[in-house]
This record gives sequence, structure tokens and C-alpha cells, in this order.
Amino acid sequence: MSIAEFLDGFPSYDKRNFSSFTKKSCGNKSSSVYITTKDIPSEQTIANGNPLELLQSLHKKWDVKNLSKKRALVETDEEPSTSRKRPRVI
Repeated sequence: MSIAEFLDGFPSYDKRNFSSFTKKSCGNKSSSVYITTKDIPSEQTIANGNPLELLQSLHKKWDVKNLSKKRALVETDEEPSTSRKRPRVI
């Protein structure tokens, strides 16, 4: 079986299948393209916010590490007899 015989029955091979094809007229409308307004040097590189992420992760680790110290400070600072809450009125 040759390639021509194989492609004989496919619609892409039959030219009559494309006889009613018409191109859509888009008029004077041009496709939207971004046009730069500033000349940016090619050596300019985009820097990521890695220092900020590093600082955030270090703060989280420090907070987890020192959580017990913070709890101890909070417990010693509180006085059990004084409370600023008002009693609930029913």
C-alpha cells in the first residue's frame, strides 16, 4: 500500500472538503502587541525576593526555638489576683 492510497480517503487529501472555507475578515483591527516605552538594558537582571524569604524563615525558627522562654516570661509577669475583665452580668 502506497502513501497516496493510504491518504486517499482522508478529508485533508480531498480538496472538495475545503471548497467552502472562507477566511474571517477582521477589517482594520490589528492584533494587540506590547510595545515597550522605555529602553531597558539587556544586562539588567530580575532579582527575586530571596533575602526577605530568608529573614522570614529565620524569624519563624527563632520564634519556635524561643517559644518556651516567651511563655515563661508571660507567666511570671501576670498577677493572678488582678484581672482587668469585668464580671459577666446576667
